Amino acid sequence: MTLHQVSFPVTAALLIGLTACSPAKQTIDPAGETFAAVAPDEVITLTGTEPFWGVQITGQQANYANPNHPEGYDFAVERFAGNNGLGFSGTMEGAAVTIT
Repeated sequence: MTLHQVSFPVTAALLIGLTACSPAKQTIDPAGETFAAVAPDEVITLTGTEPFWGVQITGQQANYANPNHPEGYDFAVERFAGNNGLGFSGTMEGAAVTIT
């Protein structure tokens, strides 16, 4: 086995690169504040491109539509408004759905 001397800049670059790959510290606060910027009774509309889709959430009901099914699929959702964020989860056509 041969030892090779590595210059300081190379060593520093490797260490910085490895540090950049380290996972971020957990920032979720279990006692975090409830997200209140979007009221529970507001209608939320999400749109996407290619393949052009849309989700509309009204209360605890969501509708997912796309060009092949423009009338959409209705499904129930539960709202999560904690840790200063908003999310919804439910099941559509037997598949789990998470909207954040």
